[in-house]
Amino acid sequence: MRKPLEEFLISDWIDAMNGMTKSRFNKMRRLAERGGIDVPAICYGANFRPRVTFVFPTASEIDRYDRVQNEPRLTKFNKGVEAWAEKVRAELAVAAPRAALRMPRSQTAMMRERLRKNQALFDIDKEIRKPLSESITTKVRYDKKYKAEATNIGFNFSRHGIYLHYGAGRGMGGFTGSKWTDRYGRLRTTDQNSLGEMGIGSRSPIDWFNPVVKRNVSALADIAAEYCADMTLNLSKLFLPI
Repeated sequence: MRKPLEEFLISDWIDAMNGMTKSRFNKMRRLAERGGIDVPAICYGANFRPRVTFVFPTASEIDRYDRVQNEPRLTKFNKGVEAWAEKVRAELAVAAPRAALRMPRSQTAMMRERLRKNQALFDIDKEIRKPLSESITTKVRYDKKYKAEATNIGFNFSRHGIYLHYGAGRGMGGFTGSKWTDRYGRLRTTDQNSLGEMGIGSRSPIDWFNPVVKRNVSALADIAAEYCADMTLNLSKLFLPI
């Protein structure tokens, strides 16, 4: 008999991820999320997008309505959250490796010419190949009803930020691989010959994200506590999986 999701340890999640079909595992993961159960970040793989969520003592809309009526306090909270997000983004930009994603050797002169002639493709290609530091963005999301109170902060960056974190790359994939859509709309998958090769040889993991976020979490907790003393931070999806 499978143990309840509430009792799952990280090892249980990993066993389920490796032992179940992708569709069944994703269904179980969504069920846990809807039930308010923290799902380890490692279960989101290379498509994981870090975020921190503000958890209020109750989910009551009445309580939220009362909080947003105090406009000076609400404004101070939102501005504090936005300033924190920008500060962390700037620090991440400094910490991020400077190398841009290099063009594969297999890309032919004909494809290069196609990019040159098609402005839309050229713009997408240029965006993908800019340095990781330039791709980092943050987004503060607000409550759906009043659109006034910050509820979470999300981080986004180019896919190769995940590769660098794991020490993965061309010819050096993880154990389970991944799927993604390339800049031309084609479905791509990890090369089977590269599975299990990440983090070895010349591709060592670079822990560029987690240390920056970790040293700033206490400041965000102070901002949250000043706004609502009983508020907590859900950090389960904030750090990149190890």
